[in-house]
Amino acid sequence: MNYEVTKRQDGYWKDWKLVKDKLEEIIKEEGELPGSSRLRELGHFGMLSGINKYHGGIKSVRKRLDQNVLRNENGHWGNEKNILTALKGLISDLGHFPSTSEIKEHGDSGLMGGITAFGGVNKLREAMGYDALQRSRGYWQNVDNALSEARQLMEEQGFDYLPGQKKLNEMGRSDLANAIVRTHGGFNNFRPMLEKYLGKESEQERLKGLLENYVGAKNE
Repeated sequence: MNYEVTKRQDGYWKDWKLVKDKLEEIIKEEGELPGSSRLRELGHFGMLSGINKYHGGIKSVRKRLDQNVLRNENGHWGNEKNILTALKGLISDLGHFPSTSEIKEHGDSGLMGGITAFGGVNKLREAMGYDALQRSRGYWQNVDNALSEARQLMEEQGFDYLPGQKKLNEMGRSDLANAIVRTHGGFNNFRPMLEKYLGKESEQERLKGLLENYVGAKNE
């Protein structure tokens, strides 16, 4: 294994040519550009940190080098241990627990899907001993924040609808559920606002359209 043992000066991996040359060397040895987890196994911690800090993450670098996206076979991301290992690596690289967008940008292909299967970012965040995200005072009073959080949750979980209060509580999102119930008129009031926010036709609008089409057809 070609472990990194030389202490590099700060900003060393900011130079794209140095990164490119090293990665091409690794590609020759591995037969492809490996993911973040494999690069850490090979000892390339400093370079990987530089890739995340200066070059847009491993996915961006993979595109620049015209390397195909890796397919993790045999249920790699169905193993919680592999997910936690990948998250710990990102925490080490970024210096903080990664946001959803940072996981998508810097994590290996398939990592976000695996996280979703295990309950989402917030659930794993708390499972790893990190405090729940603290929102500024009055954050949940702003309906746009609640709508944005609901959309993000739906995207993370692959939902085409917003779950009810019980399910949100089970998912560790009592903050969002409480905001909907206490501040934004409950789920029956919030869901039509969310559908409009997502650019979808609400149930009320669909029924109105059906009624208009029915009446119009009878009058013809």
